[in-house]
Amino acid sequence: MTTLPNEFRKSGFYFRLVKRQGDKAIYSKSRAGGVGKHYEVIKIREHDEYVMGGVTIPAGESYPSSEQWGRLGYTYPTLEEAEERFNRIKSTPTEPK
Repeated sequence: MTTLPNEFRKSGFYFRLVKRQGDKAIYSKSRAGGVGKHYEVIKIREHDEYVMGGVTIPAGESYPSSEQWGRLGYTYPTLEEAEERFNRIKSTPTEPK
């Protein structure tokens, strides 16, 4: 199973893992040069292997989708606020694969 990377780029943003415990994590999110930095607290999801457009996607972990924001993902302007949410969410699956 592939795991979420410690650092990645998506939609013009740079994500960097700050903290992880089980299936919950804090990522910093910013534009190039650290502009507009904020923090995302997420519940990491797992998915089975699937085929999309003729390409096999291996089983692995994934970031919550936009539709899951507010249930499995939260955005905070400071690391302190992100840490508070991180400490409040349980490290157990919240929905099936």
